[in-house]
Amino acid sequence: MEETLVFVYADEAAAEQVSAPFSSRGYTVEILSPDGEGCLDKVAEAKPMAVVLDISDDWMTPLVVAQGILADERLSRPLLVFVGGSADSIAQCKATLPFGVYVKPEELVWVLKRLGLQV
Repeated sequence: MEETLVFVYADEAAAEQVSAPFSSRGYTVEILSPDGEGCLDKVAEAKPMAVVLDISDDWMTPLVVAQGILADERLSRPLLVFVGGSADSIAQCKATLPFGVYVKPEELVWVLKRLGLQV
C-alpha cells in the first residue's frame, strides 16, 4: 500500500499499540518522537496522508510540530489528528489550530477509516 501514517508520540510503546491496526494491515507506519532530532524532516520524507499527534501528556511540543508541518513547503498538508488530551489542552490546541481533528484514542480508527483506510 502507498498510504503512510506518521505517529508523533513521546511514548513509543503507546505509539506502537495505537499504530498496530494500521501496520498489521500493510500500511506504512512511522513512529517519531515530537522532540526527536529531525522530526520534521522525517515527516517530510514520509509524505504521510495523516499525522497523528499525541497530546495526552504534553500538548505544546506536538502543537509546534504540527505548525512546522503546515509551514513546510515539502508537505502537501496531511490531515493532522490530535489524540487524547484534557479539555484544557484540547482548547489550547484548537485556539491555535482549529482545523485539526481532535479525537479520543478510541475514535482514531474510526476517523482514519473516513479517509478511506481499510482497517
